[in-house]
Amino acid sequence: MKLEKGVISSSQLISLIGIFIQGSIFSTVFVFEITPKDAWLVSLTSLAMFVPFAWAYVKLMQMFPGKNLIQINDIVFGRYLGKSISVLYILFIIVLAATNLGVICDSIAGLFMVETPIIALAIMLAFACAWAVRNGIETIARISLIFLTIVSISVLLSLLLIASKIDMNNLLPVLDISLIDFIQVNHISLTAFFGGIFVFMMVIPYMDNIKKGTKSVFMGLIIGVATMLACSVMISGVLGNVAIIANSPLISATRQVEVSKVLTRMDFIVVGILVLSVFMKIALIYYTAALSISQLLNLQTYKPIVIPVGIILVGLVIPMFDNPTVRSEIGMNTWPFFASIFEFLLPAVTLLVALIRRLPQKQGEKC
Repeated sequence: MKLEKGVISSSQLISLIGIFIQGSIFSTVFVFEITPKDAWLVSLTSLAMFVPFAWAYVKLMQMFPGKNLIQINDIVFGRYLGKSISVLYILFIIVLAATNLGVICDSIAGLFMVETPIIALAIMLAFACAWAVRNGIETIARISLIFLTIVSISVLLSLLLIASKIDMNNLLPVLDISLIDFIQVNHISLTAFFGGIFVFMMVIPYMDNIKKGTKSVFMGLIIGVATMLACSVMISGVLGNVAIIANSPLISATRQVEVSKVLTRMDFIVVGILVLSVFMKIALIYYTAALSISQLLNLQTYKPIVIPVGIILVGLVIPMFDNPTVRSEIGMNTWPFFASIFEFLLPAVTLLVALIRRLPQKQGEKC
């Protein structure tokens, strides 16, 4: 039984994934701390590394049409082990949502609203996300197309307006970092920008045509990465090595945008627009958290879970973002390994076990 009556098209899935990738744009600070010159290249190499995992997500969905991640775990691993794995997934999804909520609230409070407590911003944003989640995936998908267009145009215009200040020498020489650093920064990029897409294994079952899932996922990835690439070139070209010490490289770069010395400090407008993409990313993760819990508990609908999950997210923001130094250390050295378990390892193992057991053939009627 499906907990959601909404249905999304292949084009809507493209916009959802595109805006989801764009919602990771504030996490680029971790990449620029390691390599301010090669951030643009990391966007491409990490995308190439992610392609097999994206294929694995879609393959699982096509092997078990109409089933979401929680249901697939029960089928592949059995009732008890499957539910145990699902509980771990749910805990990670909640932490992932709280992390993204904290990142945007911390960025806004630290750069623009220094007198505003983070908890106040977190409550307001969580409330807005809860409203979107309660309206269902169909509403979220329709909004995503509008926001994707606005964010993409905003980034393109920012790039054009600041083009005269971009020094291409700041992007050279290419790969002027050690192999260890290159591996580390790609690992960070994989988990921060792309890995969270595994949550779409709770969304793809609501597609009207699952056969178009592969094309939609990769089209969404390309759109999202194009935005990340444009931002990376803009930041590296304008700031150069200064990007290493900038609290927010993107905001520092957009502050250089000027139009005839009349329109200045465009960073307020640009960041305000980019918050739309972060809002959509949090709403999508929030939605999958509520849907996953409801599926695990065999509820008739996920809506009664929405408010309790929002309270949990807000409650996690303060302890997670209490110490900026510790947060940065965890984001660069601990989180990528922790996130890889759920974003890459478990989905790959699930697909491998399903193929070995030939589950689609044996349980075709149930699937």
